[in-house]
Formats: sequence, structure tokens, C-alpha cells
Amino acid sequence: MIFKQYEDIIRGLKTQTRRTSTSDTYKVGHVYSVVPKRAKPTVWYRWLSNETLDIWREHYSPSTPQPLLMDRLPDGPQYWRPLKIRILSKHWEPLHYISEDCAIKEGIHVVDSPDTTTHIRYAHNLSQVRFLTAVAAYADLWDVINGKSKTLCWAANPDVCVHRFELYALK
Repeated sequence: MIFKQYEDIIRGLKTQTRRTSTSDTYKVGHVYSVVPKRAKPTVWYRWLSNETLDIWREHYSPSTPQPLLMDRLPDGPQYWRPLKIRILSKHWEPLHYISEDCAIKEGIHVVDSPDTTTHIRYAHNLSQVRFLTAVAAYADLWDVINGKSKTLCWAANPDVCVHRFELYALK
């Protein structure tokens, strides 16, 4: 998982993902760890006692290890836990079946004021380009991630497994 998408999961902006693997091992109801790749963390988080997620942001150098215990937080030491998600549902469909609503659940966001329908634009975290629809932004995101493969690029319209998930609080 690309780290910017990891941040979107932490913030609750990404609640769906599409995968092309035919050997899908994710099972509905099961809990899985989410680990970022290709970048260093810029968002730190912790689960509070009421099972809500508290986000605390810190930028650090790659040589600084991620601490297990943070003594500098206002409410005292808190243990930081790995991010986990629970799979709520999954199904297979052609990639181009994605709707505007589902593209937003994939982490696509509005970048201009939603007050004026003539000026709404959509974007993703891996590009500065603005798009007229959430699906167009998702198509660009898909190609940024998968576009090098002729069989997985947006134009190829591969079958994908759509996973809907939620953050899972560890007890």
C-alpha cells in the first residue's frame, strides 16, 4: 500500500480498495494489519480507551525509529498500536464499474468548494492534477499505481476484487 493511501485510511477517507489478484486471500469478517510501503510515516495515531482514533502528526527523518511509547503527549504515556482493518464485504467486478461514490471511498477527494457545483474538482494524493469527476481522478490514480502493466492499466479494464473495510480498534 502506498503511504498516502495509508494516511487516508487513518483519517477515515479510504474505506474501499480494489485488487486485481486472482488469489485473493482476504476473508469477510477477518482483521488484517495495514503496513505502508514506499515512504516514511508522516502521521502517527493511537487508539483511545473509548476505541476512537486519535491522530497526532509528526515529521521525522528516516533514521528516527517509530517509538512504541510517546511520553510527550498531553495526557501521559500511551501505547501506539498497529493499524488494523476488518473486511466488511467483497465482490468482483470490472474496474470501469466504479461509481462516483465508490471512487470517493477509494480516497478521491473534493479539492474546490462543494458550494458551487460548477467549480467542483476532484483529486488524489499522488498528483496535483484536478479532475472533473471522482471517477476520472480514480482512473488517474489507478494508472499511477498500476499503469506500467498493459493488463492492469485503466484502459485494459481488468476484473478487480472490491473490498469494503473499516478501521478495527484493538482491545
